[in-house]
Amino acid sequence: MNRHINFELSGAEYDRFNRAWTETIVSALLRSLPQGSRVLDAGCGRGELVQLLTSEGFACTAIDQDEQATQRASQWCETATISIEDARQVFDDHSFDAVVLSHVLEHTNDPGAALANAAALSRGLVILAVPNLAGSQVIADAVRNRVRTINTGHRQGWDRSHLETLITTTTDLSVVEVIPDRVIVPSIVGLAFVRLGWADAVEQRLLTRLLPGLANSLIVVCERR
Repeated sequence: MNRHINFELSGAEYDRFNRAWTETIVSALLRSLPQGSRVLDAGCGRGELVQLLTSEGFACTAIDQDEQATQRASQWCETATISIEDARQVFDDHSFDAVVLSHVLEHTNDPGAALANAAALSRGLVILAVPNLAGSQVIADAVRNRVRTINTGHRQGWDRSHLETLITTTTDLSVVEVIPDRVIVPSIVGLAFVRLGWADAVEQRLLTRLLPGLANSLIVVCERR
């Protein structure tokens, strides 16, 4: 896995993007598992997810190949500086009630192997979040024939169909649910919603109901078959 973490993310950027997928994952775990359940955040980044999960009563472990990330996360939970590709060298299979890969899989060299490791470490529940290559921003760029650098650390990418195919062909997991996080309104219209304070209502509540397939992230809840 390559280095990819922006530790200087602005508050506005976090609010519009990262907060949506982080809160969506937390809600999915709260619906699926009781408090006290063991959760592995594989690729913890800045630690927002484990911070929220710990506050909700989950027993978290955070791993990341970046030592700065695990140092941050250590204020909320146990950590290990290791990638998901090598995590089974440290943890026994079925050690966790759930394993979360939040915007991690697209940075891996071998996503199938990373998924297989996540499935092996979990007692049954795996939650993935990846950028949606059929999301509203991608579609808007295609319509305008625009090419831009999204994240130089991204080595893989999927729409929903290709992601579900990867999951079912490389693991013993089945897809239970795909949850939209936020449908980003592109260009100056979206920025106007942000300035007016309407962005959450429009993008995170209204458009996720009307156009869930255009969400910014694919958040996939999986269980062992």
